This record gives sequence, C-alpha cells and structure tokens, in this order.
Amino acid sequence: MKLQERTRDLVLQGMKRGEVVARLRKHFPDETPVVAGPESPPPGEEALFATAANGTTLGALRSVWEGSLFSFLTWVEERTRDGALLVQQKNASPPMPRRASGTFLAVPPPPVAPLGPEDRFNALLAQIHTALRLAGANPDLMKGFLESPQQGLESAYEGVTLGPDGRVDVERIRQNVSSGGEALARAMTLEALDAFVSYALFSARNVLPGEMSERLYRGYRELQEGLS
Repeated sequence: MKLQERTRDLVLQGMKRGEVVARLRKHFPDETPVVAGPESPPPGEEALFATAANGTTLGALRSVWEGSLFSFLTWVEERTRDGALLVQQKNASPPMPRRASGTFLAVPPPPVAPLGPEDRFNALLAQIHTALRLAGANPDLMKGFLESPQQGLESAYEGVTLGPDGRVDVERIRQNVSSGGEALARAMTLEALDAFVSYALFSARNVLPGEMSERLYRGYRELQEGLS
C-alpha cells in the first residue's frame, strides 16, 4: 500500500502537531485561571484580552477562539511567555485529613498520561460501538468496513477484527504497514484508523439520536484538530 507524498507529509505533520497538543493540554488545562497582563493587547487580539481583563479560564477563552486547538494552545504558550497573559495561582487546596497515626486517609491516584492519537481513535470507536448498543442498533454494522476496507487500506486491515467493545488491534494494523519504516508505519496506521472512524460515524448517523451523533462528531473533529 502506498501513500501519496502529499498525504504522507500531511499525516506526519499532523502527528507532530498532535504530540504538541498533548503536551500543551497537559500544561494548560481548560480550568487554568488567567488574566490579561498590564500591557496593551497585541493588535487584533483585543476581544480575547477583553474576555480575560477581569480574569477567566483557558476553557472560556477557547470558546471564543476561532482557530484550531493547536493554534489556540500555541498562542497561549506564546502569550504567557511574553507576559501578555498571566496565569493566576489557584486557591490552595485544604490539607488532606490524616489518621491519628499520621497517614493519609486516602492516596490520590497516579497521574494519567494523555492518550496518543492511536488510542484516541480507538476510544472513539468504542464510544460509537457503545452508542449504537444503547440506541438499540446493531453495533455489528461497524464490521462492514473491516469486511470491505476502503480502497488502499485492504492490507492495513488484513486479519483485523472488531473487538467486543468496538476497538481494533492497533498493533496488528501497524505491523501490517510496517514495511516502510517506523515513521511511515505510524502515519499509515493513523490514516487507517481515521478512515474507519469516519465510516463508523457515517454509518451510525442515521440510527443514533441527533444529540448523541453530534457529540461523537464533535469528539472526532477535536481529534482531527490535534492532527492538523
């Protein structure tokens, strides 16, 4: 299976952007409190800084941002670096109660690493599968793609089946396309997963409630934003 040079370059670029988005989302979560700095806002950004004039959160700023998640997070990184946007200190959390022995009553769970794009595609497939089941539809309609993959993806999905929760074996897909080297194999794996998710969403659209379908499409768009 071959990818056009342009497609391969776009997917590789998307992978790099996805990694940047994962890093920045971890550093700048939506609940981060921010306030506009003392200097005049940069030209063209007056509306954004007006929103942050009296303090707001990055999630609120994101809601009025017109670009992609990648462009928003890189903008936040730049503006916090040059001092135009200030990150406010969160209110200190009250100390965790202790037992008489001095040990903590509860131990917080370890931090969860952000999912990579492959896992996020797979998680979205699982969500579509669950949504179909809850809507009383047959989740097996997703199998149509695996039985007759999109042209050019036949070898990528050779021997790949739909798991009981709607996920697929990503490692098997990667092995199927591994002949071109690690970077190209990952790019082709992401292309294959994207095609399957697109098919599953389209197939489910007519049997899912509108709100549920839109929520799934929104998750798909957010995932694509991280790769664009």
